[in-house]
Amino acid sequence: MAEYSDNCPVNKIEWGSREVGVITSGISYHYVKEALPNASVLKLGFTYRWLPD
Repeated sequence: MAEYSDNCPVNKIEWGSREVGVITSGISYHYVKEALPNASVLKLGFTYRWLPD
């Protein structure tokens, strides 16, 4: 599972402006794209990674 979370295709960077960047996930991704269409966006689709002790 750890390997999958590191390489998961649902986590992606959409490059836009190098001056504004947003990290988002879920429905807030769509709000960001509407409000800041030229911003760079890191969209997290897999947001939890369990690490054993």
